[in-house]
Amino acid sequence: MDLGHELTIATDLARRAGAIALNARKHLMVSYKPLGQGPVTNVDHAVDEYLCSELKKAFPDDHLISEESYQDGDKISNERVWFIDPIDGTTALVAGTNDFVIMIGLAINGIARLGVVYQPTEDILWRGVNADTKLAERIHRSATTPLAIAPNNCAKPRTIIASISHKSLRQRAMIQALRPAQVIYRSSIGLKAVLIVDGLADFYVAWSKQIKLWDTCAPAAIIHAASGHISLIDDQPLQFSHSINHEKPIVISRFRPDETLRAQLLDIDAGVGL
Repeated sequence: MDLGHELTIATDLARRAGAIALNARKHLMVSYKPLGQGPVTNVDHAVDEYLCSELKKAFPDDHLISEESYQDGDKISNERVWFIDPIDGTTALVAGTNDFVIMIGLAINGIARLGVVYQPTEDILWRGVNADTKLAERIHRSATTPLAIAPNNCAKPRTIIASISHKSLRQRAMIQALRPAQVIYRSSIGLKAVLIVDGLADFYVAWSKQIKLWDTCAPAAIIHAASGHISLIDDQPLQFSHSINHEKPIVISRFRPDETLRAQLLDIDAGVGL
């Protein structure tokens, strides 16, 4: 499985979309989605329109699902599906911080195979191919750094990266139970995931049960390519077919959680002690 052509196109589109995002946010317009789903901006829509248009031109036979144009009931193919999150971290964008990224992921037969995560304000791009030949790297301006997570038998997270915009009871309970040496608060699921690959933190749990496939496809491909760990809280692999929601919390880490840690997380998810 050679995805070099797809990676080149996704990389170029992410950078071009980043330029569109930076220009559009100079005249930021904010509205709110129904049912408490959070803000959406003219930046989200501009990037969504550009990426969907260009990916359809480049890969007319592939299926395409984007956060801002997905309709409930849209069928999720089990073959080649591009998952786009035009702006992951819209809350941060609205707040005026830099914790937002553009994400493009490709799943093939339900498995995340390719991912690009781009932070336009910093001009940092993370990308990965999770196929027969694996590739994971960070490109900062013109400097490219290979990414590989060394085997780690750590049983307890030393540094946890946590959500700054969704400080749930379960997140607080996890921090109290695990007592890490450090907690770093950031926005954007995708950004937190790639910062784990970078080594800034070694553990993250996204506690929401409404996480969508476009939130995870690109980072999952990068994490797998760099030999990191990502799974549902019950250690089941992420699937990118059928349902648009993962329906369970997601664990991302630089090591595979052991049974003791997994049991702690499952107790917290079940509300034990809350």
